[in-house]
Amino acid sequence: MYYNYNFPISLGRYVYYHCKINYLSHQREYWGRIYCTDLGWDPKPNCTRQCSSNEAYVENADLIDRQFNYLEGEKVQFHCKPNSYTPDGKTDGERTCLPNGEFTPAKCSTQSSG
Repeated sequence: MYYNYNFPISLGRYVYYHCKINYLSHQREYWGRIYCTDLGWDPKPNCTRQCSSNEAYVENADLIDRQFNYLEGEKVQFHCKPNSYTPDGKTDGERTCLPNGEFTPAKCSTQSSG
């Protein structure tokens, strides 16, 4: 959605646009600023789906370099707490932000004694 501008826009001028809820611009904001150039808009207007860091939580694990939000395709790394492992027996893993705004599944389970 563009703010109230009279189109066409003159070369060298800029416009602000607003992304829908749960999407962020290339500037990791809900809005973006783009310039009119001889070759078109620079940068190209783009709103990318985001995943909330609250959804990145992994039980029995600590997140590494946690961000406030993640854009589609970005990954969050995690390290399982002591005596906890991923289903494939590792102590570290990652989750990816998907186009639906959710992360790929992940878990760390405690090792059973037996």
